[in-house]
Amino acid sequence: MNRSIVGWFVAFGAVAGCGASSGGAPSGAPGADSGTTQHDSGQGVGDAGAPAPEGGHAGQDAGTTLEGGGGPQDGGGTAKEGGSGSPPAPAAAAGYDVQTLGPAVTSSVWRPFSFFGTNPGSVVTTQNADGSVSVVGGGDDYGAQLSTASATATAPYFSGMAFGGGGYFEITMAIGGPASFWANDVETMAGVTAGDLAKSQWPGQATGFGDWIECDFAEFDTTGVYGFAMHNWYGVVGSGDGTSTLSSGSPASPPGAVYTQSNRYGFLWVPATSTQGGYAKWFFNDAQVGNTITWKQYDPSASPPPSESDATAYAVLDTRHLALILGGPGVNDAGVTNTVHAVSVWQASASNDLVQ
Repeated sequence: MNRSIVGWFVAFGAVAGCGASSGGAPSGAPGADSGTTQHDSGQGVGDAGAPAPEGGHAGQDAGTTLEGGGGPQDGGGTAKEGGSGSPPAPAAAAGYDVQTLGPAVTSSVWRPFSFFGTNPGSVVTTQNADGSVSVVGGGDDYGAQLSTASATATAPYFSGMAFGGGGYFEITMAIGGPASFWANDVETMAGVTAGDLAKSQWPGQATGFGDWIECDFAEFDTTGVYGFAMHNWYGVVGSGDGTSTLSSGSPASPPGAVYTQSNRYGFLWVPATSTQGGYAKWFFNDAQVGNTITWKQYDPSASPPPSESDATAYAVLDTRHLALILGGPGVNDAGVTNTVHAVSVWQASASNDLVQ
């Protein structure tokens, strides 16, 4: 059971009062790490700077990096540079040639995680001289230290950025311990934090019966174990009911990988259409790892549970918007640091994204 899943379950249970046990896994989540917290809104998205090129979000690289200056970061190590320019090969192959985020990790976009009661002031990040950002941890113990969205008290219950309509999501990072690059659909994460479950409601089911998505792009609960997954949670918040990609091929062991050096980890999301199935793939330095996950076009009249056998699992992703999350060491991982050099998103356009 990975840290992000645990936080998703336990935080939901804590907010909704749906069976999260103190200091451990909620009902239906075996093998979980401990607990959760809850959250104020962080700083707003910077609007300074020139319009983003090629249809990207205006002001996406405006402002300073997290605690100081710095521009696009060099990926270093075994990874090629994380700068802007041509899209990575997996993005280009899918027709995603518009950079809608990154590559610089700036405070105008990335803010301390503030959902589920997490105190953003307890998250520790440091700006390095080379423009990279060190994520030291704090705040919570389920791999959520920085995010492209912040919790707010009024609808739509978040400020910041969330990405819809498919894309290629890539991070360049060197890890020193527990680390994660992942995403939750902002509709559910923000709504549950605010106590409003309407946007995660499964049509045709009893009030409060939800359908939501978590995508784990790259996750290291242990330094040498590279995991990834998709989770289609459903039911009453905190129940622990979900369909997960047990066939994803995770964990992976790319030949020659040295995770303490800078590497690029990518996730490709291509939505389904009426004539073509949707799919997801994971990449390590542009090479696919694990298996391709597929689904059919989302059908709101489908009955639970979401199923891989009939290709309804994960289809809800195509109707949602992903708030990206960077996870570092937990509150009990003293002395562990992860270094993020760049984060980029490539899409066909920014037209399906949310910017609040």
